[in-house]
Amino acid sequence: MTLSQILNYLILWCFLGSFVFSLIVIYLFRSGKVYEARTEEGHFRKEMPLKGVLTLLASLGLILGFIMLTNFISLVTPNVQLSFWPLFFLNLALIIIIIAYDTLVIDWWVIGHWRPSFLKLPDAMDKDQMVVHIHRTFITAPLIALLLAALSASITTLLW
Repeated sequence: MTLSQILNYLILWCFLGSFVFSLIVIYLFRSGKVYEARTEEGHFRKEMPLKGVLTLLASLGLILGFIMLTNFISLVTPNVQLSFWPLFFLNLALIIIIIAYDTLVIDWWVIGHWRPSFLKLPDAMDKDQMVVHIHRTFITAPLIALLLAALSASITTLLW
């Protein structure tokens, strides 16, 4: 795979992934489903109800499905031959970029600063709480990214 193909893959799917992720966030906040797994401050509940667990698993499943879809649309072609490790690192890069978008744009700028009324954000979910949330993201997000990249690369490699 050439550098040009790698950059085209990342640019295309980062923009589309960020757009789709933004739509999911809007839906979760407007519907109130975000509070099935989170407190009013925006942190995960200590004792999460079943609906919250299912919402969280569905979100992770959507991300996994999106990454695998990107693999099959862009990479599964006769002229591209990727083994597990190159695919893992390419998927990991895409996931990390989308996590950075979520953290910097959605959490810090949109929720922490802009606070648009169409999201129906509670007063408790303010800039200070987003700082706490972002610090927690720096710990958990890389682990989730590694897991999702490994799963997507494994499944894609097996089905390829």
